[in-house]
Amino acid sequence: MTWVGYIGEIVTFEREEKVSPVLAIGLSTVVLYRTYPTSEKNMPRVSVIIPTYNHAAFICESLESVFAQTFEDFEVIVVNDGSSDDTEEVLKSYIAAKKITYLFQENKGSAAARNAGLAMATGEWLAFLDDDDLWPADKLAWQVAFLEQTNAVMVGGHCARHTARDDLDQNRGDGAQRSLKISDFFNGNPFTSPGQTLIRRSALLECHGFDVTVWGGDDLDLWMRLSHVGDVVRVNHISLWYRIHGSNASSDLTKMICNLERVFIKNLAFVPADQRSEALKTGYRFLFRYAGKKLIWQGFKKIVQGCFTEGWKMSCFSFSIFFTRSKDDPVLLSSLVFACLKAPWKVGRAR
Repeated sequence: MTWVGYIGEIVTFEREEKVSPVLAIGLSTVVLYRTYPTSEKNMPRVSVIIPTYNHAAFICESLESVFAQTFEDFEVIVVNDGSSDDTEEVLKSYIAAKKITYLFQENKGSAAARNAGLAMATGEWLAFLDDDDLWPADKLAWQVAFLEQTNAVMVGGHCARHTARDDLDQNRGDGAQRSLKISDFFNGNPFTSPGQTLIRRSALLECHGFDVTVWGGDDLDLWMRLSHVGDVVRVNHISLWYRIHGSNASSDLTKMICNLERVFIKNLAFVPADQRSEALKTGYRFLFRYAGKKLIWQGFKKIVQGCFTEGWKMSCFSFSIFFTRSKDDPVLLSSLVFACLKAPWKVGRAR
């Protein structure tokens, strides 16, 4: 990929054939502010990529948590994914101070925004941070040290949820480590957010970045593919404060179920042949716990509220996915029956 122009110019990305179709963002004109001409600065060791969309109220606080890191050899790439609020305005001081490389693109979703940042990144290691979350000050330091001392392709810590700066959980964890196998990911995503992780750039490029076609499952899909390339390790050490607020990305449960099912099926080939049947059962059990039962409850609530057609459609969709799978899985079948029996008590809470 060739960059035409830098520092505040309107530029064109010229796609070359060698660029992965997943990473390539196509022939498009965007506004790009580079912090430096790439030929005139030594490459940073870490590239921090922050996709942002309509979070002007939070993005600066997230950036300040990056600049407060004890590890300082990094670049920051902010990809504005077509925000319609004041995001660009609040970032102007960072752009003017050349503290960030800033890219504006039309809205394509967080996975595409992360890929756009990846295409620009120059660091040996890549860290992603959502525009409303915060990092503890030692996040990069301990994760860089871990990857320097091991052959792992990715390390992730745990996260603590918070609602305001004064309720940040300071419990660092006991440092216990666990190497994650491909089959582990069929039981759900061990990382709430990509912001918990640090990844070798070479491994991420080998995997061709995030798959933009599996909204809601693109991070889990990437972790599964990375685990096929090398070791993915989870360490019980805090690496993210995950913000809870009213505008957290909402869940389209139907779409989520479809996309996570696709993620499991596309990555099943990486599982040893004698473990595939059990892995798939585990995957559907997780899917039902995570989204399937909620969709049944939401559908039941719609029916009670008088929206019969919409509610029936939602409930039937969940049944069409999970009842078929439950015929060979008594655990899933019992979960399905229990969720249906529980529906009347869930009407007041389903949302």
